[in-house]
Amino acid sequence: MGADLIVFMLVGPEKLDTTAKQRARVKEHIRECTTALTAWMTLHDDHRRNDDDEDPVYPPDVTRVLKRIGVDFKHDDPVEYDHLTETDPDRAVRELEALWHGELHARDTCTRMCGKKQILVAGGTSFGDGPDGTGYGICETASKLGLFRLYGIK
Repeated sequence: MGADLIVFMLVGPEKLDTTAKQRARVKEHIRECTTALTAWMTLHDDHRRNDDDEDPVYPPDVTRVLKRIGVDFKHDDPVEYDHLTETDPDRAVRELEALWHGELHARDTCTRMCGKKQILVAGGTSFGDGPDGTGYGICETASKLGLFRLYGIK
């Protein structure tokens, strides 16, 4: 049994929009997500503690935000998102922008230009869990919070 190569392979603009307006929009999105994730985990835990057979009903605002970032209520376990509830919006934005613009040098990350698009690959080998590298960690957080979409990264 060997290690698997687990990576994020992303394509996006050469430079991200780093205007104050865009940064404020992304930070507000992160705050909405962390609030919704916290509510989801709390309601999920309460539901499980009460040993309720019915599926839990989540408030519409929580459901809207979590669906926007791709949470699947039937299959996703809130524990997978636990670490995101403490995400600092300023730090998340700063790290993603620095990684994308080559200002944060992570050993597990490389970039190449293809025309006017940038390709970023971050990851490494793993025996089950995600890789431990800095670039992969930043990308995982950005992915789970839906930040790539806000910056035009696919």
